[in-house]
Amino acid sequence: GEAPQPVERGEEVGGPGPVVLDAHGPGATGADESGGDVQQLVAQRGGLPVGQIEVEFLEGSGCYGHNGNDDAAYEAALLARHAEGRPVRLQWMREEELGWAPYGPAAVAELEATLDADGDILTWSHELWSYGSRGRPGYSSIGPAFWAASHLAEPFEREAAHLGGAIRNLDPGYTLKEKRLVAHRLLDQPVRTSSLRSLGAHLNVFAIESFMDELAAATGTDPVAFRLRHLDDVRGREVIEVAAREAGWDEAPVAEGRGRGIGYARYKGQAGYCAVVAEVEATSRLRVVELTIAVDAGCVINPDGLENQVAGGAIQSTSWSTMEQVRFSTERILSDSWDSYPILQFSDVPEV
Repeated sequence: GEAPQPVERGEEVGGPGPVVLDAHGPGATGADESGGDVQQLVAQRGGLPVGQIEVEFLEGSGCYGHNGNDDAAYEAALLARHAEGRPVRLQWMREEELGWAPYGPAAVAELEATLDADGDILTWSHELWSYGSRGRPGYSSIGPAFWAASHLAEPFEREAAHLGGAIRNLDPGYTLKEKRLVAHRLLDQPVRTSSLRSLGAHLNVFAIESFMDELAAATGTDPVAFRLRHLDDVRGREVIEVAAREAGWDEAPVAEGRGRGIGYARYKGQAGYCAVVAEVEATSRLRVVELTIAVDAGCVINPDGLENQVAGGAIQSTSWSTMEQVRFSTERILSDSWDSYPILQFSDVPEV
């Protein structure tokens, strides 16, 4: 089986929408996820001790990944060096943020397996080709990982994002006798890539679970039963069983034109367990109608926070899987507005 993933965005819908940074002398104020890295690299470029660079953090919309805030901080600091002590306000507009901030990397996964006479998996192969998913300021080994740094009079070389998290969940959580896991880092990048929520786990889990469905179909086995047959982890089995039961997997038939599917993963192979049953409608277009989710996150301190994280992640993943794709030409990014980069609308959000 083969599973492709297009270039995708991890953009925040709300403010600071336009990325806004105020710089005044050797300091900056703004919403940024990598304040320490920005501080060090601005100091390096400005030839100043780190202690003379002050970064003040302000809360702003998050993006579950790497957006353009780091770049805006760097650009504001560069301008402030020539402003003779006057404060500098630098503002990226929406089309600049969508057109110049880092993107989630495109990738392709190729899976193969052999089965024995009883329909059990004997061998498993998962091969991944991906651009890097770690391009934050602190990851570059050859210079500041800011877009502007490669456009200075004395430019820094741009380094391809590190493979890093692209291999997240490459190893399936099932009990398999023989596994072959290979990851290829692609260096010739058509667009700048970095972290997007879950990094490589999104594609790898999608590929693994899609392939498990193919294998179940090839053996004439129920998809839930096929997964349970290849899973010894008690907590993993439990989330699959709970999700299937709550969705009425063995009881309630789905309406005409609809179908159900199930997916399972343990994040990073060492964190929370999650199983999801999706009810999907296929008419003139594909629409996810309902998601039934079972999660085992261990000892939960804030249940309301966990519930919101799970629901938000499920809805965002639905949008990625059914709608989102960055389009670009040899000259520029074409998906530089919400019209040219549509995301799931409220009317399309599934019941969770």
